[in-house]
Amino acid sequence: MTVVRPLSDEDAAILAIESDRIAGHTCKLLRLGTPPEGGAAALRAQIAARLVDAPELQWRLGEDAGELAWVVEGELDLDHHVRAVPGPLDEPALRAHAASLMASRLDRDRPLWSIDVVECLDDGGAAVFFRIHHALADGSTAMRLGRAVLWDEQAPGASLRSPGTQTRPAQAPQPHFSAALAHEILPGSSAHTPLAGHVGTHRTVATATTDLETVKAIAHARTPHATVNDVVLAAVAGGMRRWLLHHHGPLPSVRVKVPVSLHQPGEDAGNRDSFFAVDLHLAEADPVARLDAIHADADHRKHDGDALALDELLRGLGRRAPALARLVRRWENSARVFALNVSNVPGPKGIVHVLGAPARAMHSLVEVGDHHLLRVAVVSMGGELGFGLCADADAVSDLDVLAAGIEAELAELAAVAGT
Repeated sequence: MTVVRPLSDEDAAILAIESDRIAGHTCKLLRLGTPPEGGAAALRAQIAARLVDAPELQWRLGEDAGELAWVVEGELDLDHHVRAVPGPLDEPALRAHAASLMASRLDRDRPLWSIDVVECLDDGGAAVFFRIHHALADGSTAMRLGRAVLWDEQAPGASLRSPGTQTRPAQAPQPHFSAALAHEILPGSSAHTPLAGHVGTHRTVATATTDLETVKAIAHARTPHATVNDVVLAAVAGGMRRWLLHHHGPLPSVRVKVPVSLHQPGEDAGNRDSFFAVDLHLAEADPVARLDAIHADADHRKHDGDALALDELLRGLGRRAPALARLVRRWENSARVFALNVSNVPGPKGIVHVLGAPARAMHSLVEVGDHHLLRVAVVSMGGELGFGLCADADAVSDLDVLAAGIEAELAELAAVAGT
């Protein structure tokens, strides 16, 4: 056994969220226009040839001097990690398979990832599910690993694979941490929402898709200009408002957690992120007014450096008071801090291909957390923006209503923007 490195504080905190009810992984779903040439067997051969660019896929959990660490031991069993799924599957069966994958666990005695290849859908296409434990990779790292071993970012026949890009936030000054800043970063949420509750063991999933250029046009139509992520949050707010009115009645607001990647160049392994919190004002009936309020709130949080300040706090506490740092990490995942986590990870700019088969869409699915019954993840690919929704199946019903509401909100905003 070779010890690669100890688990980082972020890795360990995410691993600690896993329980008998929470599996703790993420999943990239690629819908392909045609079956991948050679199927699962050919994909195993491709991954074996490219593993040098994705060493994390050989890491598993182990111990070093009594502490959890990432280790490498023995040869990677790709027959276990890359599996063929018999088809053809229709849309309900594909979603049921996705929900089953989100509920089932990755084997802790092996590297914490798997790929399912659905070699035939009833519409003539195919699908690939790439699961990886969140303790091993955050959104940026997962995209890098997918680019390294799973997909190509240029059309078949091109001489080089696109290296892709890693994005990181602009470096704002890191503020001095104070009690007042703590209130700004981790404000208690007084609103009760139907998204807080005891998480069970079953999952349900849904997806929504929109054109990325339309989202950019909506953002630029506002004065001052909004961001793509502001529009993403506004779309989720509109979908949430429609879903709540359909099921639970009106709700004044919902506080969302907005993860921020803090990866530096050359530091793209594992988890390196923070977050800020934004209120979605659901009592506001005008979608444009909701977008403007979200933009103003998010701009304030970014200007004040909330995400960087929280990272500074946790790293300082980790060095000086580890027990207190663990307490703060538990608090930051409390339902009193946020009701919903909405992540947005930049993906490939062009259409990706898996074994020559072009992807028609890419969606991210992320496991829910304790007392958080719904999780929304967004990823871009080839000029489209994909929303992935994962929820507790026994507590959140009609997830399609929320997904359709997201698309309806974007259409309404686009109409107002004249796109």
